[in-house]
Amino acid sequence: MEFEVNGVPRTADVDDDPAAVEVLRDRLGLTGTKLVCAGGVCGACTVQVDGEPRVSCLTPAALPAGRRVTTAEGLAGHPVARAFVGRDALQCGYCTPGFVVEAAAFPDRWRAGHGRTPPGRERIAEALAGHLCRCGASLFRDTVLEALERAAGRGPRPGRPVTAPSPPGP
Repeated sequence: MEFEVNGVPRTADVDDDPAAVEVLRDRLGLTGTKLVCAGGVCGACTVQVDGEPRVSCLTPAALPAGRRVTTAEGLAGHPVARAFVGRDALQCGYCTPGFVVEAAAFPDRWRAGHGRTPPGRERIAEALAGHLCRCGASLFRDTVLEALERAAGRGPRPGRPVTAPSPPGP
């Protein structure tokens, strides 16, 4: 099967009918895609296929043939990833790649329907509701919600620290 992963053309043998997560992690070495529940409920394995989030543990590896797949590794410079880092919106980090992949698709979808009107925290929480954190960090942690608010057009630019204005010089 031929497909594009993070902007790079790739080929993978999928004759044994694996799940997409197995091809991405085990055969292509993209370990940001985590296999946790293998049942599509935790979100740790989320990838984008042609810009749409999918749980890769339930996605047949043959499905992305001829399509664009984006993993957490392909989003390193994305405004959402920078916003997560800038707000320290993670705890242990195990679930973070899935959150970031899902969240990266949200601002574009939101803006397409709402322009620059910022989404409310309730709508953001809804968009990330398919992701579970096992270490105790909550989806509703202010830092996660603030990171996505910023990336969707509210507040300072993503990845830029919020600083107090400098006092006037002498």
